[in-house]
Amino acid sequence: MPWTIYRYTLRELLKLLAASATVLVLVIGIAAAIKPLSEGLLGPGALVKYVFYLAPTMLGFAVPFAGAFAGTLVFVRMATDNELVVCRASGMSYRAMLLPVAGLGLLVMVGMLFLSNWVVPSFYKRASGMLEQDLTHLLVSQVRLGRPVTLGDIVLYADQVDDTRQPPVIAGSAVQPSKLIMLRGVAAGRLDEQGRLRRDCTAEAADLLLYRAGGQSWVTMRLQNVMYYDAVRGDLLFVEQWVVPQVPVPSPFKGNLRFLSWPQLRALAEEPEGYEPIAKQKRALAAEVASERLLRLTEAGLTGREGAGSVELVGIGEGEWYVLRAPVVRRVGSRLELVGGAAGPVRVEYRSGGVTQREVEAERGVLWVDAVEPEMEPKVHVELEGVRIVDTRQAGRVSEQARFVLPSASWPEPVLGPLGTMDSEGLLRLVNREYRDAGEVGQAAARLGVQIRQLFTRVVTQLHERAALAVAGMLVLMLSAVVGMSKRGSMPLVAYFRTFVAAVIVVVITYGGQNLANDPDASRAEGLALMWSGNLLLVVAVAVTYSRLARN
Repeated sequence: MPWTIYRYTLRELLKLLAASATVLVLVIGIAAAIKPLSEGLLGPGALVKYVFYLAPTMLGFAVPFAGAFAGTLVFVRMATDNELVVCRASGMSYRAMLLPVAGLGLLVMVGMLFLSNWVVPSFYKRASGMLEQDLTHLLVSQVRLGRPVTLGDIVLYADQVDDTRQPPVIAGSAVQPSKLIMLRGVAAGRLDEQGRLRRDCTAEAADLLLYRAGGQSWVTMRLQNVMYYDAVRGDLLFVEQWVVPQVPVPSPFKGNLRFLSWPQLRALAEEPEGYEPIAKQKRALAAEVASERLLRLTEAGLTGREGAGSVELVGIGEGEWYVLRAPVVRRVGSRLELVGGAAGPVRVEYRSGGVTQREVEAERGVLWVDAVEPEMEPKVHVELEGVRIVDTRQAGRVSEQARFVLPSASWPEPVLGPLGTMDSEGLLRLVNREYRDAGEVGQAAARLGVQIRQLFTRVVTQLHERAALAVAGMLVLMLSAVVGMSKRGSMPLVAYFRTFVAAVIVVVITYGGQNLANDPDASRAEGLALMWSGNLLLVVAVAVTYSRLARN
């Protein structure tokens, strides 16, 4: 007889558990699809496929509530129909009646652990891939409607768009582009962290190549005949071609560790550069180090061995060079003060094609270095006061100006390039060894170190959160069965309300503990303790309810 009642109990539990979980995940999946649907990222046909991919990802949230519903309804009905009385009369104890529930709870726990750590992340990737593949349709439609398009921190506007041509084959590249989008009459801008326009330009045309590999999507942009205004130098500059090497395609799933499998989380803890926020901060630190290194190289060149040196800098145009000399050089913060003296004024010699075109003399000036973009080599800027300009092309014609700004110049050899190949740990060691006293570099290094520590904490708490929810699914099922046994003659929804409230409390406590553990100002141990305290409350609730049931 026990096996008969066990099969009967399991069949009813599984039937209600599957039905309620399916309804819950579909409702939550449709709700999650509303935002991308309203933003035009999903068409009507893709909506069903998107919900299909997204629904399994909600199982971790839905299973505790589905288990509470299934266990309560099955055992309230068994108690109301006196089936439990018959089982007791046949000699079965309440503990024996709960064995199939315990077995199903263990199966649910193991299944949730497997799903959350291996299966669910793959569905997140497929759902994300759908949104990213529809990027071309969104971009084309937005441009045709005369609306700007945002890609990461870049905003694009174009007069015309063409996506009918096949993408080119990139020689020597392991990853080939999947889509080519050609824009004409382009205006582009880059946003800062506050969403404000930091830099803008116009271009005659732009070619966008869409790539996808390893679950990641990105766009490379090549702008042609670019005109832009640099507010730092106060110059309107023109370049024939400007390449933006890699722009990540925006996705609602990127940057969230919940969408990574257990092997990926472990790999991320070992190589944090795979996490985009840390990779971005690492690029920012490399740019700060490169700027400080370039400033030191310039200072050393100007100072020289005997106090009368010079530096040669590469100009913007082809074959353009600047030779800079200064009798007195003083480091003030992140700038160099250039001062003329008895040995002569501050001098800048402009050369093109190996021939001196102009000579600039000044009483004083200031030199600074900045990284215009984290991926680009830092530039040297010079602002001179009390200027005298000699044009050697016009028989030594002399003109005077109160202020003269030297267009951005570069160091003859790459400064940033070697730093880009270093990992975060190596870059931090370099900073600690050589740039500890550089204020901005030290601040950037501190931010990177904090983010790496926070990433490790997030990985740990993510694994604990998955385990806590899996255990909660088993315990809520047990609690619902015990509550259902003890509520003979009650309305099923009245009994379900108790287990529903318990499930809500546990889910809230679990996510609250995760947020506390991830808080930089809080203790990770306290957050993990809070996270598991919800399951401890469930154990107490099951024990107390069962003890009352056994006494009666």
